[in-house]
Amino acid sequence: MNSATVMDFNKRIFTALPGLALIGILALVPAALAQPVVAPLSTTPALAERQAAATNSSVSTASGASTPAPSSKDLRWGPINFRPHVSYRYLYGNGIQASPGNTKETGVHSFSPGLFAELGSHWTVDFTPTWTYYSSSAFRDTVGLAGLLNWATQYKIWTLSAAQSYNISDSPLVETGSQTKQTSYITNFNATIAFNSRYSLETALTQSLIFSEGYANVRTWSVREMAHRRVTARLDTALGIDYSYTALDRTPDMGSLQFLGNLTWHPTDQFNMSLMAGLENREIYAKPTTSKLNPVYSASIEFSPVATTQLGVTASRSTSASFLDGQILESTRYGLTLNQRLLKRLHFSAALSHQESEYSATRTSTTAGRTDRIESLNLGLNTVFLARIRTGLTYQHNRNKSNIPGFAFSSSQIGFEISYSF
Repeated sequence: MNSATVMDFNKRIFTALPGLALIGILALVPAALAQPVVAPLSTTPALAERQAAATNSSVSTASGASTPAPSSKDLRWGPINFRPHVSYRYLYGNGIQASPGNTKETGVHSFSPGLFAELGSHWTVDFTPTWTYYSSSAFRDTVGLAGLLNWATQYKIWTLSAAQSYNISDSPLVETGSQTKQTSYITNFNATIAFNSRYSLETALTQSLIFSEGYANVRTWSVREMAHRRVTARLDTALGIDYSYTALDRTPDMGSLQFLGNLTWHPTDQFNMSLMAGLENREIYAKPTTSKLNPVYSASIEFSPVATTQLGVTASRSTSASFLDGQILESTRYGLTLNQRLLKRLHFSAALSHQESEYSATRTSTTAGRTDRIESLNLGLNTVFLARIRTGLTYQHNRNKSNIPGFAFSSSQIGFEISYSF
């Protein structure tokens, strides 16, 4: 960044934050008098949202760091409770992109031993390496790593949490059209102060550093402030603002200012709805500086008509920097999910999604205009036996219709997985 850009960035930050704090104070303080204190509903965005949207893998990979199922036994050493886990997955697929316009058939073996640990009552950590082997020589065998450290506590009217993730992956991506090695560091801190049973203020700070071999490195820092008002025990509303700054290597940096509204509704035990929507002003710090207004939203509905059936509907629209130099990625995604228990021991899952991704240039010297339409179907059937062993079958079909030669593909994958969690 040049000095003018830095000064402009600092000016925007210090102009926005005092007004943001004033909004929260004026909205909350008058009503913060002598009522029971309860924890507010959270509207923290998923840390993986940007990565999942922009690094949509065209081949299923091992799940990585995840919390194992609860155990009835402990492997304790002082205050530390260890819970090891291990999984093996095999997939066979066609139409998998080795490079733009070059799709191959291949078998994929993934082996993931890991260790989850609870450190006292406030800390958890998971460390999971993954060895992946391809039967086709068009792909390189890889060693990935997923690590996650979580901390959470509650002190009087404060609820605090923090998370640090570290991930190394090297899989075929839709965005690049090829096997792409990435290293990511994502840091998140959340603080919520509940003034009373109705009013609370939530602050979220996030740092996302994603380094892609051969492509643009994306570094993003963001702050989100949401003022909550709980209307009833089952309805929470919030208004707030989100500011983020993205630094790129060889292309202009960019900033984003979002004005957001949130509604979380839980009218019955069988129905949940969450909606966050707003307007984003995204600025490209080139010469001259350009800006664009974009609608942004994230919505989900979950419905369980009976105890054995769960249905879900999701929709989202977001804008972010692309891993392709000098381009912005605008993504709109819709999805349907079904989870069904069968014969008491079998669990069937199905997910259908449609995503439209548009790439636009951030500088006059960049040629853009790529449009992708990605359709995905995922089916799974799994069961648990001997309390700790999970096994399942999977099927996945992905199809991308792109207006740029080399990025369109149609891929089908079938496989199985077996895992053990202590």
